[in-house]
Order: sequence, then C-alpha cells, then structure tokens
Amino acid sequence: MSRRPSVGRRKSEVSTLAKNGPKGGGRHGAVKGRSQFKTPSGLSAKRDTKTGRIMDVKTSGGDFKGVRREK
Repeated sequence: MSRRPSVGRRKSEVSTLAKNGPKGGGRHGAVKGRSQFKTPSGLSAKRDTKTGRIMDVKTSGGDFKGVRREK
C-alpha cells in the first residue's frame, strides 16, 4: 500500500503549530507557606502561615490548587 503525497505543500513549507509546553511544566508539589480555610460565607480564603494574614478570597467557588487545608 502506497501513501498519497501531500497535496499543495512540500515538507519545507509545513507550518509549525502552537504546542502545549512540557508535561508538568508548572508548579511541582504543594505551595509552601500558605494554607486555606472556608469562610463563614462558604468561600475559600488563603492565609500566609508566617503572619496569619488573609491573602486572597476565591470568589469563583472551589478551593485553591496546591494549597493545604487548615483543620
């Protein structure tokens, strides 16, 4: 069985497409120095473990990725 030649393009004219980066190219493991908890309104809040200050509240629902939960 023979392959059909590509129509209209030569090998040197093939365009490169956008690609995803290497697998796991982002954060590895847990975020250090942070913890999260549920506020009375049900939203997740992120806290700095050294100072205890609230850094961010997630309004879109769900939990922060990679941040450990307080008990």
